[in-house]
Parts: sequence; C-alpha cells; structure tokens
Amino acid sequence: MITLEAMKKQKYPLTKKIILAFAGILIMFFGFTAFIFSSFGNVYVGNLLLLKLESYTHFKWQARHFKITPSHFSLEAVAHNGQLELFLESDYSLFLRNLKGKFLLNSHGFSTKIADKTLQFAENTWVEGEFSGEFAHYILQAQSNLLDSQSDLNAYGSYLDFKSLKLHTKNASLATLFVLFDEAPYGDGILNFDLKLEQAQEDLQDTSYSLWQTLLNTKSEANLYNGIFNVSLEGGELAAEEFLSHFNLTIPPTYFMGELQGEIHHNTFQHHLKIYSSVGDFALKGASNLRTLATDTEFHCGFQNLSPLSPFFGIPLNGALETKGIAKGDMKNMLISGTMRLENSPLDFRLNLQNLQANTLKLTSQNLEASALFTLFNQPSFLRGTLNLDLDLRDFASGISGVVLMQSQDLFINSPLIEMRTHIGFPAMTFQLDSKIELAQGQGILNYALHSNLADFQGQGGKISLQPFAFEIPQEITLTKLQNFSYRNKSLFKGILNAQGLATNESLNLKGEIKEDSNAKSSSLHALSLSVSKTASNLYLNQLSSAQIYTIFPKIPHYFEGVANLNVKEYFVENICHFNFDITNVRFRNTALLRSLNQAIGQNLSQVDFNGFLYHQLTMDNQLHSTISLQSKADSKKSKVQNIQIQSSKIVTNLNNSTLEGNLLLKHSKSTEEHRLFGNIHQPKIY
Repeated sequence: MITLEAMKKQKYPLTKKIILAFAGILIMFFGFTAFIFSSFGNVYVGNLLLLKLESYTHFKWQARHFKITPSHFSLEAVAHNGQLELFLESDYSLFLRNLKGKFLLNSHGFSTKIADKTLQFAENTWVEGEFSGEFAHYILQAQSNLLDSQSDLNAYGSYLDFKSLKLHTKNASLATLFVLFDEAPYGDGILNFDLKLEQAQEDLQDTSYSLWQTLLNTKSEANLYNGIFNVSLEGGELAAEEFLSHFNLTIPPTYFMGELQGEIHHNTFQHHLKIYSSVGDFALKGASNLRTLATDTEFHCGFQNLSPLSPFFGIPLNGALETKGIAKGDMKNMLISGTMRLENSPLDFRLNLQNLQANTLKLTSQNLEASALFTLFNQPSFLRGTLNLDLDLRDFASGISGVVLMQSQDLFINSPLIEMRTHIGFPAMTFQLDSKIELAQGQGILNYALHSNLADFQGQGGKISLQPFAFEIPQEITLTKLQNFSYRNKSLFKGILNAQGLATNESLNLKGEIKEDSNAKSSSLHALSLSVSKTASNLYLNQLSSAQIYTIFPKIPHYFEGVANLNVKEYFVENICHFNFDITNVRFRNTALLRSLNQAIGQNLSQVDFNGFLYHQLTMDNQLHSTISLQSKADSKKSKVQNIQIQSSKIVTNLNNSTLEGNLLLKHSKSTEEHRLFGNIHQPKIY
C-alpha cells in the first residue's frame, strides 16, 4: 500500500512542475509583452498592421510613425508618395479587451489601379471617424466627402473584420464618379444610395479566431454578407461639350434619371435597374456574384438616339435602337446576345466584353436599311435600300479589327446628298452592291462595286480609318449616258464617260475621257478632269464644240461657233466662280454683236477664224467680270482679212438685268482703236 508519506513525496514534484510551467508562461508572457512594446516589437507589429492594410487597399503603405504602449497606440502612414495619408490613434486595455480611438484618411490627389481599372481620387477627399467598444465587438462611425457627397457610415466590427455595415450617401456627383473612374465627365447628376450589410450567420458562428489570426489573415475564406442596396439618380444631364470634344459628335439635350434596387445574399446580388431619359429607356433584371462579378441578366432598352453610348464604344454613334437580350459572364469576360431593331431594321447581335470594354461584335441581318447603318456610325446616308449585312469586329480597345460584308440587289444612291457634296447630279438608279471592308487596329482595306444600267462605280484596294474617320479609295467610273448627269445643275452632252481617280473624306479627284455618242454627226474624245474639295472645285473639259458649251450653259448668248477648252473653278467660301474658255478655233455667229463689230472695224468678220481666250469671274452678287483676247488666224486662202485682234481688260455683265459695260480694243492692219461696249447682252452696242 502507498503510504501517506509516499503520496506527499509524489505530490511535491507535480506541484513543482505546475509552478515551473506557470512561471514559464509568465516569463514568456512578460517577455513577449516586453518585446511587443519595445522598439523592435513596434516595428514588427507595425509591419503586420501595414500588411493587413495592404490586403484591403491593394497598394503599398509606408509608416511615418508607429508607436504602441500597454494602453495606447498611434499610426501615421502614407501611400502613393505621400498623396494619401492615414492618421490612426487609440487607447485600449488588454486586461478589459476594449478600445477607443479615431482616424483620418486624407487624399492630396492620387491615382491607383484596382482590378485593372485606374481610379483617380481628387484632392481634399477625406474619410474621418471614431471607434469604441470591445476587441470582439466595437462600433465604428465615420463621415466622408467622397464624390462631393455627404456620407455617413456605421459599422460593427470584431477585430479587423466587420460584422455589419450601414452606409448612407446623399448628393453625390455623377460627374465626380466619372472622374474617379478616370473618364471624362460625360454627364452629371445627383446620386443617393443606401447600403445595409450583415455578415452571414455561418460566418458569425466562427468568432473564435484571435487578433493575430486576423492580422495574419489565416481564415480560409472571405466573409459572406447579406443586405440591401438602393441607388437613385436624379437630375441627370449629359455634357454635350464633352461629346463634341471627344467624338466630334453633336448630341441633343439629354436628361435622365434612374433607380437601382438590389438584395445581397451570400455574395449574390439580385438587381433591378431602371433608367428613364429623354432619348430612351433602359431596364435590366438579374443576378450577379459580387465576388466574381459573374452575371446572368436580362435587359430591354429603347433609344431614340444612340449618341450617349459613344463613350462605351469609343466611336461616334447615332440613330434609334430597340433591343432585348441576355448578358452572361463576369467582369473579365461577358457575352451579350439578342435581337435589335436599328432604325426599324432587324438584326441579330453578339457582343463580347472584356473588362467591361467592347471586345468583339457580330451583327447579321438579311433586311437592313442601308441608311440605318450610315446613321449608326454617324455618317450621312449615301445609300438607301436593303442590305445583307455580316459584320464581325473585334479588339475595340486596340482600334477595331475584323470584316464587314455587304451585298444588295436593290440599292439606291442618295443622289441629292452626293450632289450636295460633289455638285454631280444624276437620276434615281437601282444598283447592285458587293462590298467588303477588312480592318486591323482601326485601319483597313475597302473594296466595292456598284452596277446599274446607267453607271458602274468600282473601288479596289481603298484605305479606311475609323478614328478619326477617313478613307482613300481609288475610283473607276463608267457613265454610259452622260446626258442623264449634270454638274452644278448644268446638263452634260451626249456621250460615254470613263474616268479613274481617288475619293477621300476630304476630296474627289478624277481624270478620264468622254466619247461622244455614236449617233452624233462627229465622234471625238474629250479629256476630262474633276477635283472637288471642301473649299473648291475644278472641272476641265477639252475640245468642246459651241453646241456642247451651250448645252452646259444654256442661258449665255450664242455669240460664237467653234471649239474651245473649258475650265470651271469655284471657291465655296468666297462664293466666287471662274469659268474660262481657251479658244482653239471659233467664228462669230450672225448676231447683234457681229454686226456691231463689223461696223466698228469696217470689215466683215463672219468668215474669220479666231483663237485666244475668254476668262470670266462670277461674284456672289451675280456680276460677271470678263477679260477677252482674240487673235485672227492667218489663213489667206479663206479670207483677205488679216491680223485682227479683239481685246478687253474688263467687261462687267450684270446678270440680274442682262446689261453689260466695258471697253474694247480693236486692232487691225489699218489702225488701233478703243471702243466702249454697252447695252443689253442680246443687243450689245459698240461706240
């Protein structure tokens, strides 16, 4: 049997062990405490706090000052080269496990990247607040002017995790939100939103982890939250000047308002968004995952004007659109598919987004109005009729690449618009179209062919640029019945035109020849050149007969009969037109002018051949200023009249009342005489 004395002997070693263990724990505790509050320990704890702070903000912090004592700690840290400051101080008790402190987060203006998105925080943006309570259960109250708002935050936390949160923001600026996301302020309005979040019940059950576990972030998963989220937008208005400066796009006054209602459960956001505007309405309803940003959302929208969507695609857009479909995916990769009506034309579409930026777009239609497509890209409607369209574009962020195919059997060219741009008029014609555009980073090759019974147009190997919009397309043109066309409202003569040249967004330049109609009395070739820019036009035709000239200018007096070269130049800004005749061979017709010349010179000029020039300038007040120089051709076999010159430095013709006034210098072998030319253009007199 074990005696009492033996039991006492066994008890003393156990007691000693307990005492030694307790003493060891005390030594470790006091040693650890001494280390924590030493300068080395301060550095260690400060680094742990900064690491935790970096896990929340995703950028580096540096401590300007950190000190922790048994009852107080203070931290002053900066980020982004001192442009973001954090001031934090608190009293606390390790024995009572409570704390009370305050903090200030102040921005001097900086930018940072979060989830590959650049954020721009303005100067004098601040968040300040105070906190108090126990380590495992404290309350934080804060205020902020972020987005020029009045924001209040109430949060309940445990160590460095929040258990619940209430955020109320009013009078936030939409324009400031654009700037925050590093975008131009395309619009402004007043934002109000309320957020209420509570940590999910299963997370609340796990509260055993310590402050050190929190600092070291040893939990396996992030917390899950439930709550509601409501946003309202009032007084929204798009900034027309921003659209004009960024996209060269004039938009109508556009006003809008909206509301977003949401419910959050286990990081799933059930949302219902409604936007109403003066150009159309938009609604979507679905669910999104707040952690992965994956979404499954149905949408429906109708816009009378697409120009407000130009910033999203990075190119000027226009026209009316009604569409419905489904959006699936996440922030990095999302697919939006559905049907739409573009200016009442049906299309099917598939739009892929990467990082919420357009990446690929596929449009197909078997019955698309050509005018709707031009309107979509904010261009004049040069074509009308129905098209078969197959558009497959990609890489919007790097300039747009892909292929656009268009075919049509019943296409009309908008002749009034073409005439307004080029001054070339023609009748309505039905064309067949076959075209293809191949793009690479916003630059590409364009090929097209237009065929009709009156005209053929073809461009191969043309160059096109989307931003800024520009094109340079070689042209081959054949007009089989030139008389059906006009230039500056002047009908052209019978014949067949073949021309080649270059069309750009700035000008049109053509060179070619006109072959007279085979039914004409004499068939010949006439060289032609035409250039048209935004400020001027220049037309040249050679070897025109007087009959052809009078066809082009039917209202001018028929003084001459013969052949001349025609050059017409017009300057649009000055509203001045020059039309000059370089005369190869002409004779005076039997008119009042010839009879007056015969009387003044004392000879019959009806059989005399002349060459020289007639230069005219037509001003905006309908005054025609003319310079004349005619020289008789030496041909003794046909006429005894030799070396006759008819010159004038200035003749002014008033086309409003058909009168003229000027001087004439008549030279012949016998004398040189100055005369006055005046009277009605149909009955001129020489004195």
